[in-house]
Amino acid sequence: MLDELNNSTKHYKFYDRCADLPYVKPEEVVLGIKHVTKHNQLVDVERVGYFIPFAKSLNKLLELPEVQQCFLRPQLSTDDFMYDICDGEFIRNSPFFQQNPNAIQVILNTDDVEIVNPLGNHIKKHKLTMFYFTIANIPPQYRSKLHVIQLLAIAKTNDVRVEKKVDALLNDFVTTLNEMSSTGIHMSVNGQVENIQGALVVVTADTLAANWLGKYKEGVAFALKNCRNCEILGTDMKNVYLDYECSLRTDEKHNEQCEFLEQLKEAHSKGTFKYWSKMWSINGKSCLMKLTNFSITSGLVQDPMHVFLEGILPKELSSFLFHLVFTQKLFKLKWLNGKIRSFNYSYLHIKNKPEETFQKGDVENCTHIKQSSSALHSLCQILPLILGPKVEMDNEHWINFLRLVQIVLLCLSSYCNRETASVLRILIGLYLRISRRLYPKASFVPKKHYMLHLPKQMLKNGPIKHHSCMRFEAKHGFFKAKKIRNFKNLPYSLSQHHHYTCV
Repeated sequence: MLDELNNSTKHYKFYDRCADLPYVKPEEVVLGIKHVTKHNQLVDVERVGYFIPFAKSLNKLLELPEVQQCFLRPQLSTDDFMYDICDGEFIRNSPFFQQNPNAIQVILNTDDVEIVNPLGNHIKKHKLTMFYFTIANIPPQYRSKLHVIQLLAIAKTNDVRVEKKVDALLNDFVTTLNEMSSTGIHMSVNGQVENIQGALVVVTADTLAANWLGKYKEGVAFALKNCRNCEILGTDMKNVYLDYECSLRTDEKHNEQCEFLEQLKEAHSKGTFKYWSKMWSINGKSCLMKLTNFSITSGLVQDPMHVFLEGILPKELSSFLFHLVFTQKLFKLKWLNGKIRSFNYSYLHIKNKPEETFQKGDVENCTHIKQSSSALHSLCQILPLILGPKVEMDNEHWINFLRLVQIVLLCLSSYCNRETASVLRILIGLYLRISRRLYPKASFVPKKHYMLHLPKQMLKNGPIKHHSCMRFEAKHGFFKAKKIRNFKNLPYSLSQHHHYTCV
């Protein structure tokens, strides 16, 4: 018996024969053809990706007793507070979820990940595009566990981007979700046939990945309209401090624009297509637009991790410290670094304490502070305690920095209510207005504009903390930890490895 399981190939064949094991075999999809040289001859090689059948993967997940309990007892809030995505206006006011209170709420995530540490021109050779999903019915404290996050699809980034075949890679996911939204799909759960219904509620991703998946212009620096939530011009972003001043994108208008671009493409009118594509900052029709009960203009939510912890906060912290250290000369960086090292961290922050001290060059040049996202989250909470005795209470730079800390903490809070969204809207408007006056030479980043849409996002989809990519990006570590020596078909190897460990 053991001789039949002495290598990985025999393992996979054994799992295929055992229907009781929670193993779902990845399926191949052809994305296109590429020309490569083999033995001094030019040959055609298929560009392939792999997806895990969504219905089968979901069925295995629903067979777990712990997951079943989440559907038997929906986690709806009974007071004025919102604790999860299900407490937002989108699910509460949705006719589909009102008729099907136990329907599955799907969260989709996509990101690019580099498995190896390449140098020079090999930097994108083994870069992979990953798709994950999780179930919002599972409470947040369990949903954040890495084993709950499921792999949905995987392909080489060059293959899926060059061939523009993300539709083919996600076809099974979209088709299954549409069936679940209409008639439901029949699954055998613990020996009983159940009719399972569900829909996609939010898509979490960084700006580039979300724009790519939604078929918006990816490079925000080159787009005429940099925001996927509204139609504001990139040149006007720094002059707008309230979301009410922005003309929001709507699904109806977006669909009309996509239809018009499709007609121009069919008519081979390249010049006209390029003009209107640039004017609207839309590349075409996303495969997510085929989904029922999903909004392409608001479902691609802004991620608080990338907006704050990897965007606004490091830049603002650098400018703030430059003013205190080199302009007002209230203290020296050496003193601050010593205080951070000797700070008595609580058990909440000890694992995520700042990894490096502040470097003089980074602060002098007002560049990004080199810290991880979790370390910056801890730093923004302890820094007011360290700097408080050194700074006057009426210092405008200090007050505005504390205002930014308030915004970050509200957006990363585990619960909120309607008043929280109103306070957040006021704080964001004040912060943006005063920040521009205090640091007039600082370059404006589009992420400062994305903040304006967070209060509305909070009301629609619950606490913004649960829209974060942080746990999805932690899932990358599972694939990076594997020692890889064979790169012949990397997506297949990793997808097999993931579902092999699920058994």
